[in-house]
Amino acid sequence: MYSTGGRSPSNGAETEPGTCTVGTVEHYSCGLASLLVTVVFVVLLYSTLVALTAALGILATTWLVLAVFAVWFVTWLVLELVWEWRAGRLAVRE
Repeated sequence: MYSTGGRSPSNGAETEPGTCTVGTVEHYSCGLASLLVTVVFVVLLYSTLVALTAALGILATTWLVLAVFAVWFVTWLVLELVWEWRAGRLAVRE
């Protein structure tokens, strides 16, 4: 129905010939795994996180949410990089 204009229909970005991109299943699997790791992290260290942010007063909950989001994001990034490295698709260009 709509033309992709010569771009990849999956994400709209052009890729160089011979390169592989992260698949949807891999991306979502890493996201789900990192969410589970984050939930375990929060359950185990919740009292410590609350104690660390309690001194911030009214902004304590904001910092708590930002800390949990940061852990989720960093864990997702690390898991996806490890997946790509193990799959042999992560290479340094010279």
